[in-house]
Amino acid sequence: MTKKYGFLGLALRLRFIQQWPAIRCIEPQSALEHIAVVNLLVLLAGKIALSNGKQVDLGKMMAYATLINVHKALGPDIPLSTQQLSPEIKKTAKKLEQIAQKRVLDTLPSQIKDSIADALSPGGYEQMLVEACDAYAGYIKHELEDKAGNKDDFWEVNSDAWKFIDKNEKKIPELTELHDWFSSRLTSCFDMLVNFNKYS
Repeated sequence: MTKKYGFLGLALRLRFIQQWPAIRCIEPQSALEHIAVVNLLVLLAGKIALSNGKQVDLGKMMAYATLINVHKALGPDIPLSTQQLSPEIKKTAKKLEQIAQKRVLDTLPSQIKDSIADALSPGGYEQMLVEACDAYAGYIKHELEDKAGNKDDFWEVNSDAWKFIDKNEKKIPELTELHDWFSSRLTSCFDMLVNFNKYS
């Protein structure tokens, strides 16, 4: 009799987890939707890196992007603004994330558990670029909420994203290139998106 495992069912439950639990959203976003956004950004940033001659493993990056928030299957994060209240809260939040991540990984078959766990820490430039895309996804969410009329609730998310981008602009040029190419059309109407040459 084949043993049954819970990993995929748990991962799919990310569709029920709110990505921004402490922030009012006009357009709610699940953790699974956020992962999809990060994956799109990683694909674009990875291709930009390759076109610029960088030796990056896009498969490794996509795997990490897919799993980066898998710990949230056991519940939402402690909001960043709460973590920043004290070093003890930040340390506790990180520990809870590690415990949740391990518990989710424990629901995998032994044949693939180690390789999936390895995908959660690719290291090097690949990890840096994926985490940059994760931060940039916060900026995108701010832009979408701002366009929908929610001008105030995401200001801190936007501020944190820009601090990260500014700090890493020289280290991660792909993020700047991605922003220059795509940011001005993030909230454009459908006609402007599909007929972009007409509006360039």
